[in-house]
Amino acid sequence: MVREPNYKLACISRRYRSMTMFGFRHLSIVTFGLLFLFSTNAMADAPTISGISPGSGAAWASVTITGSNFGWFPSDSTVTFNGTSAAEIDGWNDAQITVLVPSGATTGDVVVTVGGVASNPIGFTVLPSPSITALSPSSGPPGTSVTLTGSAFGSPQGSSNIFFNGQLAQVTAWTDISITAIVPEDASFGPVSVIVANITGIGPSFTVKFAAQVTDSLGN
Repeated sequence: MVREPNYKLACISRRYRSMTMFGFRHLSIVTFGLLFLFSTNAMADAPTISGISPGSGAAWASVTITGSNFGWFPSDSTVTFNGTSAAEIDGWNDAQITVLVPSGATTGDVVVTVGGVASNPIGFTVLPSPSITALSPSSGPPGTSVTLTGSAFGSPQGSSNIFFNGQLAQVTAWTDISITAIVPEDASFGPVSVIVANITGIGPSFTVKFAAQVTDSLGN
């Protein structure tokens, strides 16, 4: 006995396969769409640095970073200078961050990380901090010419200054490694300091010696 083909069963089978394939295609399209939407949102929310000012500075210099998607609070965020985290944050909002260059930072990229998402890198040059290593002479009366030796003073002087225990001194010569200044009239014992690009370098102390005034019994 010859059995006739079961066309009904074959049609149902083909229909089932077609529906199954459609289901997989539909699921794939939905999955791809969700992944695309997620990746697009993630890219849109990633922090972006558009600028940094100034573009160079020594340790503890104040730096302002501008951009977007920084968030409003730094609780789960960081700013790194070539991998060194900035601990001193003076201001933070969604479009601007003000931080101090961390001690030990080196020249390289500044990166803002918010919620584990890193920003684009932007270069920053770390300058050496000014340092006074010696005074010659190390004591004398007001008006004495004193030579300071050290490094990273910058040249020319520009807006940089020398202070004797907080008192501004007149400068007569200035190079990157040597400065000559006059001890001010109201100077007192204390450290000599130099301020270069708003960064202070503190050196050895200078002893102010006042000339003894000899008088006779009549006050002459």
